[in-house]
Amino acid sequence: MASLLGVKKKDIQPVLKTLGDANLANLYIEKEKIKLAKISWQGLNEIGDINLKYGMGKDAYKNYSAEGYR
Repeated sequence: MASLLGVKKKDIQPVLKTLGDANLANLYIEKEKIKLAKISWQGLNEIGDINLKYGMGKDAYKNYSAEGYR
């Protein structure tokens, strides 16, 4: 991620830690360094383009059209 953004790995660590503290990302930390960061379900709901209102069951999109989505 750091190389894609063009920043140093040590500079992105505090940002990822902040996202983890806000429950917007799940972090795997080893020896005080973040080894893996993955967006959480809460993060998807708050900042993503995904609406998880109906859950992930077989009827997840049953009311999708009724809510005004296409």
